[in-house]
Amino acid sequence: MDPQTLEKILNCPTLPTLPAIAVKVIELTSKDDVKMDELAELIQKDQGVAAKILRTVNSSFYGLRTRCATIQRSLVMLGLGPVKTLALSFSIVSAIGKGDDGFDYESYWRRALYTAAAAKKIAHLTGNGAVAEECFLGGLLQDVGMLAMFRGLGHDYAAVLGQTEGDHRRLVKCELAALEVQHPDIGAMLAARWKLPDELVLPVKYHERPTACPPKCTEIVRCVGLGNIVHDVLTDADPSEALRRAYTRAKEWFRLDSTPVDDLVKDVAAAVAELSSLFNLRTGPLCDPEAVIAKAAARLEEFKLEEPGAALFAGNADVLVIQEGEVDAITGVFNRVGFSSVTRSAFHIARTKNEVLSLVTVALDGLGGLVANGPEEIDGEIAMGVTVLLKRHFDPLGGVVGRLGPDLFGVVVSASGRAVVTPVADKFRAQLDEHSQQWSIPDFEGKLRVTASVGVVASDPRAGEVFASPEQFCAAALRAAQAARAAGGNVLRAFVPRKAA
Repeated sequence: MDPQTLEKILNCPTLPTLPAIAVKVIELTSKDDVKMDELAELIQKDQGVAAKILRTVNSSFYGLRTRCATIQRSLVMLGLGPVKTLALSFSIVSAIGKGDDGFDYESYWRRALYTAAAAKKIAHLTGNGAVAEECFLGGLLQDVGMLAMFRGLGHDYAAVLGQTEGDHRRLVKCELAALEVQHPDIGAMLAARWKLPDELVLPVKYHERPTACPPKCTEIVRCVGLGNIVHDVLTDADPSEALRRAYTRAKEWFRLDSTPVDDLVKDVAAAVAELSSLFNLRTGPLCDPEAVIAKAAARLEEFKLEEPGAALFAGNADVLVIQEGEVDAITGVFNRVGFSSVTRSAFHIARTKNEVLSLVTVALDGLGGLVANGPEEIDGEIAMGVTVLLKRHFDPLGGVVGRLGPDLFGVVVSASGRAVVTPVADKFRAQLDEHSQQWSIPDFEGKLRVTASVGVVASDPRAGEVFASPEQFCAAALRAAQAARAAGGNVLRAFVPRKAA
């Protein structure tokens, strides 16, 4: 994480701040012995917030059979959690606002409300109702780091948003490549500054990579993560891929089949229509969820006829879908299992098409013990820093990055040979040495310096350089990295096979 960029963001004078009532609600409800009468008295001091809460409580979103005329009555009928959530929700909306400073507030609030409503419903649906309110707030807060980065970095961040072309799934990748910071981390820092509990800070930090979340907040983060996918189902021009991801994650995380997911999508669409009005937020045109599901289902039937992995290296690494069990928890890229699968597929595709394929192995020098046994912050900072630099150098070539171990990384590059890949890999090696000395790691004493032994290999049938199997191909890249380490480290070695007779 670049310390200068971080300082510029967090010291921005226009960062959103919570209203006084929200601060007091957080302080009061953090006590184990909080009394409902105290909370009601506090909320009623802000007549605007109290009126909004009562209006929401009496809406069909909560479905109460009798109307609540007072905050005390709403606390009796709903309990402390929902009323606290509403007080904080209206405060968050007020803090973030709906300005005209060039930020796309409409899409921001659309994603926030769809995710919040979906996350809360998922919690109830999956037997996690005890954390339903935290799920709602986690969804509402998840992207607050985007606003902080926009206000702190201005045109630089606007340029990053432009690179995504409206596709939020590409945002973290673009942020890290351009700025070496990402909005989930910034948002978590802002949430911690607001003194929000971990149950709200962690969903903000891990909403883009739920599998990396600490166990204590797994349920909340997964509800928010699936809520994000429900948002995509209801807002993507072609909802089929999003619906397929929703089915997959619902099955893996909560053992839900497709029917409750379809019902969830319909319920969320209705809920957001009401929430947009209650919060007085513009979230764009509403869709017909029945039509969305029908369209997506038809496309999914077409997908079943496609050969798995056929589009694996279609010149764009973004087509890759990382499945559960194939992702590295720290970096979000492929782990050893996933990268091995990708490399095997790429090897066979290249062999079939008689095309060149290159593989880069990056072994960090002398950091095995530090990364594997050091604090989580050290592991995360080094792993993310290496990943960001690898992606910055190899994304233009369509390369796919994987983290194969605590101090071992790989990149597989389709349709580019050794002559193209080697100078890029060597430039990465040099910049890693330089950039790592600028990384900021909490509680780490001394100056950090990360270097790498880099191995490169290419399989090029046209040049007579061939390997019998993907395992042999991978072993050659590893031997090249070992040769680089044997040469003293912080160098690159290329494996050149003997040409076939």
